[in-house]
Amino acid sequence: MSYGVTITNSQNHKVIQDGDPIYALKRSGTLSPVKQGPETGWYAYDVSVSSAEPTGTEEVFFKVNVGNWIAHKPFFSWLGGPPWQYQYYEPELSQYNSLWNHSSNQSTLPYYVFDRMDNIPNAGNPSGYGMQVFNSNGTVCWDSNKVTNRVSRGGTVGSTSTNISSTANAISLRSWQAAVGPIVNGNRNYLTGHVATRTSTSAWNIAIGNQDWGWFARSPSDGTTAQIPNSPYINNADARYLLAYV
Repeated sequence: MSYGVTITNSQNHKVIQDGDPIYALKRSGTLSPVKQGPETGWYAYDVSVSSAEPTGTEEVFFKVNVGNWIAHKPFFSWLGGPPWQYQYYEPELSQYNSLWNHSSNQSTLPYYVFDRMDNIPNAGNPSGYGMQVFNSNGTVCWDSNKVTNRVSRGGTVGSTSTNISSTANAISLRSWQAAVGPIVNGNRNYLTGHVATRTSTSAWNIAIGNQDWGWFARSPSDGTTAQIPNSPYINNADARYLLAYV
């Protein structure tokens, strides 16, 4: 830009600027699980039944504690066609027909919804101490008393386990992996998909892992049923992630 303000940090990341739209915090809160699996002890979250559900240009980030993980679960419903009809029985953690299902080993899930804006919402005169940055139109593009999003990094991962160096404490994850794993304990199948684990204060891992389990059957044309030993719904799917500080 010819005129304006840009302030960068030691890593050359823009922390204040007036040349591009800003992602500012609109709302936040903590989700309680809609279900807990008696077998796995994991928790299910449905963002679509809460104010955490993003709309339009919004983006939702979930704060994950070190050692914990979160998974985005595209809804499993039905896959069929001769000669086999693949049929699903409700997995342990699924509850709603929603694209916003998540599972985690974390018993509560803090969320932060940011939205793309040309100016900071509800930016009034600072009370006490603080600083504001205005653009040439007189709108506030940065306010020290408001929370704006600092994205650490983002990208797309496939089926290979990916280690990411970042001190970010929150993640937005969209996964398109949906697979039924082999039978365990005689009569159950794990559901697998992309799982994001905060492995330390400075690292994350995203890999295909177990995120739910249920009982799956196939109904052949003669009407008998047999359990699916290993039947991926989608092969070689990928996931998109954004890491951020909240």
